[in-house]
Formats: sequence, C-alpha cells, structure tokens
Amino acid sequence: MKKNNSLIFFLTSALFIGCGITDILNTSNIDSIISILIGSILSLILFFFINRISIYSEDNFFKKSINLYGNIIGNMINIILIIIFIFYYMYTLFNLNAFIQNKYLNKTPSLLIIFVFLIPVIYLSIKDYKTVIKVSYILFIISIINILITYINLFPLIDIDNLKPMFNESITSIFICSIKYMTYFIVPSFLLVNVPNKKNYLFFTISNLKFITLFIFLIGIYGIDLCKIFYYPEFILLKKINYFNFIEHIENILSCNYIFIFFITSTMCLKFIKDYFNNKSFYLITIFISFLSIKLFNSNISSYNFITNYYIYLCIPIVLIIFLINIKIKKK
Repeated sequence: MKKNNSLIFFLTSALFIGCGITDILNTSNIDSIISILIGSILSLILFFFINRISIYSEDNFFKKSINLYGNIIGNMINIILIIIFIFYYMYTLFNLNAFIQNKYLNKTPSLLIIFVFLIPVIYLSIKDYKTVIKVSYILFIISIINILITYINLFPLIDIDNLKPMFNESITSIFICSIKYMTYFIVPSFLLVNVPNKKNYLFFTISNLKFITLFIFLIGIYGIDLCKIFYYPEFILLKKINYFNFIEHIENILSCNYIFIFFITSTMCLKFIKDYFNNKSFYLITIFISFLSIKLFNSNISSYNFITNYYIYLCIPIVLIIFLINIKIKKK
C-alpha cells in the first residue's frame, strides 16, 4: 500500500468535522447510514475521474487544463479552482480555530491560534509532495491506532433499537443526503490531482467504511434525536470512553486526529494554491486569507450556514471541471 494513500484518509475527513456530520444527520435522520452507502458509490465514481486527471501527464493540473483547453478557457478553469480552494482553505482554518477554542483553549485569541498553526502549515506547504506524504503517513499511523482504540471501546455501548426503524425518510431526502455526502467526500479529494502516482481505490473505500461505522456508533449509542443537537457529535462520542472505570477524559487525547485532519488539509490547500502562484505572491496571499478567515466565518453558526446554504456553489464547478477535463482526456 503506497504511502500517498494516507492523504486520502485526511482529506476526505475534513468537511465532516462539526458541520458535515450534523448536516447529514439532520437531512435523513436514521437513514443517514443508507445515504452514506449510496454516497460512497457516487464518490468512488468521481474519484475514478480525478485519478484519470492525476495520471494523465506529469504536469500539474494548471498546465494540463491549459494544454487541453487552451489559454483562455484553461486559465478560466484554473482561476475558478483557485478561488474555490481559497474559500475552502479559509473554512478549514476557521473550523480548526473553532474546534481548538471550543474544546481546548477557550480563552485564547483566534489570531494567536491561527498564527501558531500557520507556522508548520506554511513550512510544510513549501516542501515537495514527498515530504507532505511522509508526514501524512506518520500521522495516519497514529490516527489508525486512535480509531481502533475508540471503536473497540465503543462497540459494547451500541443499542440496536436506536438504529430502528430504517427507510423512514422519503427517497428524495435519502438521495439529497447521498449527494451531500458525495460532495463532502470528493471535493477535498480534488487536491490530490497534483500528487504524483496512481491513487488506491481500496483505501478510498476504507475511508468510506470509516464514516459508515462512525454513523452507526453515533446513532446506535446516542440515538438520532441527541445526535442532531450536538455540534461536534464525533467528539461527544469520545467522551463515552473510559478505562477501568476511572481513567476518563481520554477524548482530549484521541481527538488529536481532528487536528491532524485540519493540518494536512490546510497544507494541501496551500500547496494547490502555491502550484499556481509564484513564491512571493503565495506568502502574501496566504497570510491575508488566513487572517481573513476569522472575519469571514466569525461563529459556528456562520460556518454551518456556509455548509448548508453555499457549499453547493463550490461543488458544482468542481464536478463540472472534473467531467470537462476527462472528456478532453478521452478524446486525446
């Protein structure tokens, strides 16, 4: 299994922390599990097309789009993607800041949190993809250990009655939720388009299975009504874990996975942006948009509204671009 597949693990998780999981639970309730199964198939299809773009040539995506569509259309595609992933980077950075303030450092200023976080992110983003992959792989090993510890401890707490009855929602609700899941999963995956080497579909499927399992644990332990009112339901789930009935609050250690997710996703966003701009412009833009994210998303409510009301406008262009590039590749 190639180490670059560890990037898939982190990128496909970024949008689910906080808003993503809550949005899906509120859309199709217990049938969220069915929606995720359908969404997993849809995301796998789109991931196939992203992989085709990645292995088409050794050039980065921006050169590929110009080679395939010419300077005018190619540059339009590139600019649209840069704008989208600048917004996505700002959202990821805000989500990280909100998570740290809510769960760890509630009295620490946002500017200080972002400043401290930016130092390793910018440092790693100016390195080559091989370095990012190595860091990602180390964090992946730690994350897998945390997940195994979590699932083993939570399994006895599942109440099967909380998972009933299924197929209560309309087909429309289930389908809409499947599309949402697919977009949460596939849009960050587009950042892999500049990473060399063919991606692993098995690992992509395992990432989907991780979320199916997570939703089963959430609904099975807390019930759908409680799950829907939690803003960080996955973090609340970790609070159920204790060892020997006296070692508690282990969620503060296990939740480091979420910091890893934000770290790798922010780094990959900046690397994608850096592939388009020169170094001097890149540093100025990075500093500006990083601190702008605090103003743009100034609360968890604004973050949730962005995901539920505006995120679709970022997804549609990316999905269209994926198909447009693949059409040209097929003709070549």
